[in-house]
Amino acid sequence: MEMALERNPLIPRWYHWLRGVILCTLGRYDEALRAFNLYSPPNPSILRWRAISLVRLGRIAKARGEVRALLSLQPSATLSQIRQWVDYVPDLEGHLEALRQAGLPE
Repeated sequence: MEMALERNPLIPRWYHWLRGVILCTLGRYDEALRAFNLYSPPNPSILRWRAISLVRLGRIAKARGEVRALLSLQPSATLSQIRQWVDYVPDLEGHLEALRQAGLPE
């Protein structure tokens, strides 16, 4: 991902999204949040990943704000839906638990 960012002078905003996902998966949550913040305006996936990063950093109140924003864009979002959409994520159960702590409904 770093090579792609270096080699492409016109960085598409989705690079930041993917970079944030990679960093979050690696446990580098502060860096992940910085990458996600470069993707604007946030979409439901960005909000979900930001909530996970914030929970892992112990910032539950901020994570809950991200989930509220997610639900305002996607009112039907639930943990069971997320389980189906991101079944490829390493540590899926940890991912879902972070979202549960952030207030995403079952």
